[in-house]
Amino acid sequence: MGLRITLEPPKGRSRVSDEQAKEGAADDELVLISARVRKATRKRARVFCAERDLSMQDLIDRALNEYIDRHAT
Repeated sequence: MGLRITLEPPKGRSRVSDEQAKEGAADDELVLISARVRKATRKRARVFCAERDLSMQDLIDRALNEYIDRHAT
């Protein structure tokens, strides 16, 4: 006797094709970038992240996306 479990997508969400899922996964892939920032900026960012239990990676990702969204033409 085997246990059979069927997973269904959450209600209100449409199913995506395998191709669409792969494209979405590629957008979420992490890549290395390099930038130099002022010592004071790094210190402020580290304190900010520590106070909010946030990783520096998440802060930078969110900040870049917000900046680009705000300044997109």
